[in-house]
Amino acid sequence: MNQLLDLNTLKTLETISSEDDLVLCALKESVVSEVYLSWMMDYEVIKFTEQRHNIPDINTIREYVVKKYKSECDLLMGIYSNKKHIGNVKLGDMDFNNLTATVSYIIGNKSYWNKGIGTKVIGMVVEIAFKKLKIEKILAGVYVDNLGSIKVLENNGFIKDAVLTQSVTFEGAFQKVLHYKKLNQLVKAKQKNGLV
Repeated sequence: MNQLLDLNTLKTLETISSEDDLVLCALKESVVSEVYLSWMMDYEVIKFTEQRHNIPDINTIREYVVKKYKSECDLLMGIYSNKKHIGNVKLGDMDFNNLTATVSYIIGNKSYWNKGIGTKVIGMVVEIAFKKLKIEKILAGVYVDNLGSIKVLENNGFIKDAVLTQSVTFEGAFQKVLHYKKLNQLVKAKQKNGLV
């Protein structure tokens, strides 16, 4: 099955995945709003992302969303709770030759923090990657001080793969970045049987 065709098909669906009151759907230019912009300007929301280096405006956010929608290796999704846009998650840098991808997310609406939403969303994205796009390995990078995201990844079965020391400057000092990975169960079975 052609994963690129599947990726483009996923982007046209009204709902890519849903669980309880959470819905993931491809992010489109029409959802870019002042609320979305306010998330990207809130240091508390973006401090553990590379977005903290940018000063966004509504046009740069629109351009980013359009670029990701047109991309053949990224799936940028809005996270909705009870039809309210509360954040974004990206399955990106998809390599359909090596069957790998990266995952990143933000919960922009802080009233939804510490409610287990990140854990649910990453679980949903893992299922999309492994079952719908046939990805075999998902990677994630996280600042060592981002304890919430470390917990989200570990709760979803990601394992620490590497520690990069003095990798980024954060709040005036170098900080370690932890690299996590999650393998599709089929890959794990092949490894166990010596087939990979």
